[in-house]
Amino acid sequence: MKNGTADLGILIGERKEWGKGYGGEALGLVLKMLLQDATIRKITAGAMSENKGMIKLACGCGMKIEAVIPKYFFWNGKEADLVCMAKYNRSFRDRKDLSE
Repeated sequence: MKNGTADLGILIGERKEWGKGYGGEALGLVLKMLLQDATIRKITAGAMSENKGMIKLACGCGMKIEAVIPKYFFWNGKEADLVCMAKYNRSFRDRKDLSE
């Protein structure tokens, strides 16, 4: 926890379960849990630019797009960007032990 960051991702492998709200519920619960930890400064997530659902989900849970890394992935015969998102923890306490 030296940097006070947590990176998260979700995967719902069964396509017939997509769009039922499970991803939003899971992401929301994990974010809530992580934000209760005052040693976590920043929560990050990334998604392929073609994954509009994940980007919409993360932004809907309060994450903001911080960066786009061009041509990061090669998928379905073409290049795709990596969208980097983050949410900062307002309850983070500036802790000296993070720099040790």
